[in-house]
Amino acid sequence: MTVDPTPTLTVTTDTRVQNPDYPDSQVSSQELKSGTYDSGTDTARSYLKFDMSKFAGKHITSATMSL
Repeated sequence: MTVDPTPTLTVTTDTRVQNPDYPDSQVSSQELKSGTYDSGTDTARSYLKFDMSKFAGKHITSATMSL
């Protein structure tokens, strides 16, 4: 089965963490960061949560994300 047109998912919330300086959720931050700027001493990760309710009970075999 192919879904056409491609659905657009809405981000319901996002957050980031950055070790070692910000190891807890920075949900109120206006920034999303990813990677490192100092060879791995500081590492940032960002997380996005999407509303997936339209896919409840469906079997998804492939997905692509573009930002």
